[in-house]
Amino acid sequence: MGWSLFNLPPEIRNQIYDELLVVSHPLYLSPTPLWDTRAVCLYGWQDPTCTPGLRLWPAILRVSRAVHREAAWRLYAANCFSLQRTNPYFDIVFPFDVGDFFASFLGVIGPRNAGHLRRVRIPFPRLGSPSPPRGTGEAERGFFLEDQSRLLLETFAARCPELRVLEVSAAMGCFPGGGSPDAASEALSVVGAQVDAIKSLRSVIIEFYGALSSPHLRDLMAAHGWTVQLVQ
Repeated sequence: MGWSLFNLPPEIRNQIYDELLVVSHPLYLSPTPLWDTRAVCLYGWQDPTCTPGLRLWPAILRVSRAVHREAAWRLYAANCFSLQRTNPYFDIVFPFDVGDFFASFLGVIGPRNAGHLRRVRIPFPRLGSPSPPRGTGEAERGFFLEDQSRLLLETFAARCPELRVLEVSAAMGCFPGGGSPDAASEALSVVGAQVDAIKSLRSVIIEFYGALSSPHLRDLMAAHGWTVQLVQ
C-alpha cells in the first residue's frame, strides 16, 4: 500500500490545509474594477492583474474526494469571503446584483460548503427612498431594502446556518438624508430587522470608511449591538 496524506496525523493534515488554503486577507468574490489592484478574485469576472501576491493553493482539493471533504471545511470556515470591493465607494457608484451573485456562488460550492461559511464581508445594504415619485399619487412609505440587498441577507439566513460574523463596509454616502438623525435611525432599523433574522450571527462589524461627520451614527449602530470600526 502506497503512501497517502491520511498516513499523517489529523493535526498535521490540518496544518497542511491551513498553509495552503487559509489566508489573513479577505477572499474577494465580487466583480472588481480593473484599477482595484488589491483584490483577489476567486469567483466571477476576473482580470489577471487583480491577483498579485495570491497565497492560496486550492489544488489540494483535487487530490481525492476524501481530501476534498476534509480540506474544504478549512477553506470555507477559516477564511473571510468578501462581496465588497476593496473600497466601499466602488459599491456605491458601481452597484451589482449582489444577492443573485452570492446565490450563484452558493450554487457552485454546494450546500455542504455553504454550511461551512463562518465569516462574510458585504457592502452596506442599499435602501430605497421613502419619497414617492412626484405626480404618482402614491402614499409616502418608509425606507425599504432594495431587492438585491434583501435577497442577500435572506440567503444568509436560509442557506448559511453556521455564519457567525458579518462584516459590513459603510461610508457616509450609504446613508439617506445625509445621515440626519431621523433618517439614519429609520434606515438602520430596516437594516437591523433583516440582519436580526440571521439567527446564527454572533457579531456584526461595521467598517466605516472616512470620518463620521454625523457622530450620532456611531451611537445608532452601537444600539443595534454592532461594533463600529473607523477606517481612515
